[in-house]
Amino acid sequence: MDYSTRKIILIVTVIIVIITITVAVFLLIIPIQAGTVYRDVPIEHSGRTRTYNYFVPANLPASPVPLVFTIHGGGINADQQFGLTGTKAPYKILLDIAEQEKFIVVAPDGTENPSDPNPEKLYWNDCRADMTLVNKSVDDVGFIETLITLFLHNFNIDPNRIYATGISNGGGMSLRLAIDLSHKIAAVAILSQGNANNSVCTGPVNPIPVLLMSGTADELNQWDGGYSEIESARGSTKSIPDTVAFWVNQNGADTVPEVTEIPNGPYNDHGTTVTLYDYDNGIQGTEVLLYKVNGGGHLEPSLTEQYSDTAEAFLGNQNHDIETAKEVWKFFKKHALNGPVSSVTLIGGNIVSVEDFCLLAPCIGVTLTIPVATVTTGIYVTRIWPRKKQ
Repeated sequence: MDYSTRKIILIVTVIIVIITITVAVFLLIIPIQAGTVYRDVPIEHSGRTRTYNYFVPANLPASPVPLVFTIHGGGINADQQFGLTGTKAPYKILLDIAEQEKFIVVAPDGTENPSDPNPEKLYWNDCRADMTLVNKSVDDVGFIETLITLFLHNFNIDPNRIYATGISNGGGMSLRLAIDLSHKIAAVAILSQGNANNSVCTGPVNPIPVLLMSGTADELNQWDGGYSEIESARGSTKSIPDTVAFWVNQNGADTVPEVTEIPNGPYNDHGTTVTLYDYDNGIQGTEVLLYKVNGGGHLEPSLTEQYSDTAEAFLGNQNHDIETAKEVWKFFKKHALNGPVSSVTLIGGNIVSVEDFCLLAPCIGVTLTIPVATVTTGIYVTRIWPRKKQ
């Protein structure tokens, strides 16, 4: 083989390699979500520099969009909540849902433990008076309220569709928001956390939809309440059944729930199962949902974000029958600040489902219309729910 021939073969080979590498790189850089994550954004509040992350989906609509706060647990931070640190994070799936459903997600950072400062391990000043891992003078409610005001100013946010969710200490903070900001928060979703036994919070002014999800084998925030078997400095909580009863009573909801056994998923989750209890028909369309994770520990259920054996050895079994973020958003999207959300959803291209059409006005003596001028010709299914009791 002469020099010229070898040179041609070499050039062709290099071109093929370059093309292959280019294609590979192109595939690797495709993001999971098309929107943008803004990280470690500083803001001054009450003499402290606080930080937060937020996610804005691509191509936001002209109409107002929901705002969801996802609040990290005690001892971690907003980066971990968003799944930016490489660890498993079931809540990061909320960003993919936000991209699809078009809402903004905010992950605020708590503050350091005053007796063991560490900028990577942050905590929230929730309702537990006997929790000693956080500076009790920190105004976390005011911080969240400031962020609400900021996002209402900077984005086209629907003020009636602002939500909060979190696990453990983040769930406790979400519970506090349900009490202290029930005039601004439309619904909350609480994981692995019950109401405080020794509470600095007095009780919500308004009814508010509440989702609770807890494992019966959780040793950090126990199903039966009391102090943690792992870390008593977290303070004492009420049992999950007592917490459910409180919110059912607060919302005037049905005391006998509808019970659903969630089908087992395809993954090994050490025999854990999920039972859903739905306490419906509350004031202004509120409800209380309880996802009882039978045999579950202090970990968010997930099909795709499965924690390591080491994490399960410390925090208990993780259930793999449901996707926490999907269940949370499915709950949130039904509720607005003053009642259920009215929605017109295209199904299969030309079938419309109308849900909770009564919404904010009595159904008697009021003419309600559906804008279907832009909907293509086809079969339409209308579902009108009864007016919720007042």
